[in-house]
Amino acid sequence: MAALTPQQLAGYLQRVGHSQPSRPCNLHTLAALHTQHLRRIPFENLSLRFTTGHDSSTELQSIYSKLVDSPRGGYCFEQNGLFGAALRSLGFEVLDVAARVVKPTIDALEMGAHDHHMLLVHLDNRLWLADVGFGGSSIALPLLLHDQAESYVAPPRDCTAADAYRAEDRPALEGLPLQRMHGYRLRLGVPYALEEPKLAAASTQPFFASQVGFYLQRRSTSDAGRWVDQYFFRLDQFLPDDYELMNRGLVDNPSSYFNNNLLIALQTEEGRLTIENDHFRQWRDGEAAPHTETRLEGEEQLKGVLREHFGIEI
Repeated sequence: MAALTPQQLAGYLQRVGHSQPSRPCNLHTLAALHTQHLRRIPFENLSLRFTTGHDSSTELQSIYSKLVDSPRGGYCFEQNGLFGAALRSLGFEVLDVAARVVKPTIDALEMGAHDHHMLLVHLDNRLWLADVGFGGSSIALPLLLHDQAESYVAPPRDCTAADAYRAEDRPALEGLPLQRMHGYRLRLGVPYALEEPKLAAASTQPFFASQVGFYLQRRSTSDAGRWVDQYFFRLDQFLPDDYELMNRGLVDNPSSYFNNNLLIALQTEEGRLTIENDHFRQWRDGEAAPHTETRLEGEEQLKGVLREHFGIEI
């Protein structure tokens, strides 16, 4: 996978409001860049709604021109494509992976095809999940996946993402939104189809071991704190052509929710801002409902909100 040139890296750091780190490959730099990226580069699918022929690409130069030079936002293939390239240019070891997003239905939860791009970062014998491209549900900080020194893969089930940081990690996270990570955790599991009772008896077979992966879970603020699966992934590397196929499948699917709804999100120091179709909402951390909600009356008002709150000109 590609990295940014020195000139592009300088432009990216300026875009996210971060100075050139003196010691780039450490947890503080990774976490600070993760936070700043989410606060400066909006998640948005405006290209799928307002651009004739679409301008969304998984090619790094196109992503950089859109998210840094324009400046605009983007969705997972663009967001994590750019973030991963920036991390590589700083010397981080980055693995590009993909997830199956969990979709709620009337009777159950279901998973679709691989259609979400995220990153795994290997740092100091630990593996971290980094994801700046999951919209309003994006994790605020990298999430610990594996600690080689402690000999475990994924923290214990009842351990939130915030609890999984070592005591010595805390100084590196000072001033960053660590409290938001109490709302996330990981669980080991297999795809839903393999959890059926008839298959459970065979779960010790080698095939099942190869299917084990991770569910990112988010604590519901409106359903008695229930933990809800967000997406499922394994430690399989994906390549640029894989993401191009995923992106084309998303863009060319006229019936997908993502293609038929306007979705915009930006994290802030207080919480997050979101637009879903004609509803502009401002959220504070921990609230089950937005503290302000505005119905957008027409395209001109939408453009004004995009300009004032998200820094986007269309």
